[in-house]
Amino acid sequence: MESCNWVLKYASILLVLFYRSSSSTYATPISSFSPSPLELVIMNTTSLHQSYTALSDFRLINRRFLETCSAPSSSVQINISSSKSTLSNDEFVTVTVTGVKNPSEGDWVAMISPSNSNVGACPLNEAYYIQTGDIAKLPLLCHYPIKAQLLQNDPEYLSCKKKGCSGSLKFHVVNIRSDIEFAFFSGGYLNPCLVTRSNPIKFDNPKMPLYGHLSSIDSTATSMRLTWVSGDNQPQQVQYGDGKKVTSEVTTFSQNDMCSNPTIPSPAKDFGWHDPGYIHSAPGALSVIKAITDEVKSNNVNSIFHIGDISYATGFLAEWDYFLQLINPIASKVPYMTAIGNHERDYIASGSVYVTPDSGGECGVPYETYFPMPVQEKDKPWYSIEQASVHFTIISTEHNLLPNSEQYQWIQKDLASVNREKTPWLVFMGHRQMYHSGKILNEDKIFVSIIEPLLLQYKVKTWSLKRISEFGYLRGHATRTELKLELVNSGTRKVEDTFRITK
Repeated sequence: MESCNWVLKYASILLVLFYRSSSSTYATPISSFSPSPLELVIMNTTSLHQSYTALSDFRLINRRFLETCSAPSSSVQINISSSKSTLSNDEFVTVTVTGVKNPSEGDWVAMISPSNSNVGACPLNEAYYIQTGDIAKLPLLCHYPIKAQLLQNDPEYLSCKKKGCSGSLKFHVVNIRSDIEFAFFSGGYLNPCLVTRSNPIKFDNPKMPLYGHLSSIDSTATSMRLTWVSGDNQPQQVQYGDGKKVTSEVTTFSQNDMCSNPTIPSPAKDFGWHDPGYIHSAPGALSVIKAITDEVKSNNVNSIFHIGDISYATGFLAEWDYFLQLINPIASKVPYMTAIGNHERDYIASGSVYVTPDSGGECGVPYETYFPMPVQEKDKPWYSIEQASVHFTIISTEHNLLPNSEQYQWIQKDLASVNREKTPWLVFMGHRQMYHSGKILNEDKIFVSIIEPLLLQYKVKTWSLKRISEFGYLRGHATRTELKLELVNSGTRKVEDTFRITK
């Protein structure tokens, strides 16, 4: 009996899966209205994003809360403890600051890349953070620090009574290709005072192929694509099966590809930019991954669907590398299929139907480059695939869905093409929700009026699961006669809600 198991990451609604980070009114195509100036969006950003945007734990990994502090007067040195003079692809380094005469609560260390970046004070950069919905207290530098930590995280730092005090911090470093350095600041985040900088440190091999992840190539899901990142712009080769080889196709994107605003530049266009390296893709047969999929058979997972809000980089490009490193253990073993969301696509006057700055100026370019799905062409990120007894239809809630739109016509054609004898189950997914039982966000009535009739016409039943406030995932198992779905709380691993359908 054919069966299929999958995990939906950060999704919320059963069968019709729309994540909850939307506003309550579906927007008309961008060409039909005049967008408000970016400044007006920023003015109301706190309430806007607190109501409609969920902040992931990953997004806060690189963004520490920093309090105002007094500037110490000291002459200090920075020592970096690593296994060797260059950095490996993934390691923790210990950074020790010595010679501090008057330790302060506001002393902090930043990891900077590339090492020649401008780390002077830029107080107006607060607007760059705020426009992405990040209202945390952050270091306002001219160049976004990859990571930052308070020295008081070392419990012995503030209690030191010596003439020359020291503090040590651990930083997680992954290969982002450009060299890095560490900088010690005093004066807090509003008035940072650069005390000293370390010597630059390079990676062992900036051209190393890294962060490989699998996805299906076409709607049949009978072949796979391997995608990875490297600092090398020359094609690389993948070996699989009985010595077969395939050469990669190479692509990248530049700062000029990012969206922005003439009044306030977006993070992606300005101080959040980081060279993405070169993205390699190589197609192959299912036999390419047979050996590694055997490792996950014990977990009974055939594929993963991550429906929007992928990395939460929101214009700070180095965070994509950390996210790719984070998912590598699972995405390199089973297909990691994705859908675009507001934090990947939306920006002012960029063609997205929602007029928000949620992508930080990325406008879908990094997402579509790092995660090539079986779509028809760029910036049309809707597709369908079949796995065993399930037909998956993946849409973009950030693009026009009105009846005369290209996406609507595609959805109608795709639903009509499903052979229920071959694939008795049809799962329809998109990032934003169509229904909501909460008090703040109600269902989008225009959205419902557009999509619901199509689903009913093609006998796609809509079901709702109990909402949980924490991030969770949907675990599904399908045979030809039964579909079972469970909503799992990712923190407690408790099954919060479940249902099953039988034929």
